[in-house]
Amino acid sequence: MAVFTVTLGSRKLTERQGRVLKLLSGVMMLMLGGVVLFRPALLNNAAVSLFVFIAALATTWFIARLTPESTDSTMAG
Repeated sequence: MAVFTVTLGSRKLTERQGRVLKLLSGVMMLMLGGVVLFRPALLNNAAVSLFVFIAALATTWFIARLTPESTDSTMAG
């Protein structure tokens, strides 16, 4: 775990990677919030928690694939 933290800490994220990370965080919070709101007892099951995490990863991957790799700076203004 320490090697992962040091390695990731020494590397800057690109703008796209930062956006995808924010998207993943938001999707995960949305899914966990839905579970807590409608069926909080489900989070006692490790398999359900793992499913929520995998579903958030899959949703983020799908949305990230739909967006272009880079934005055109001439369109911004």
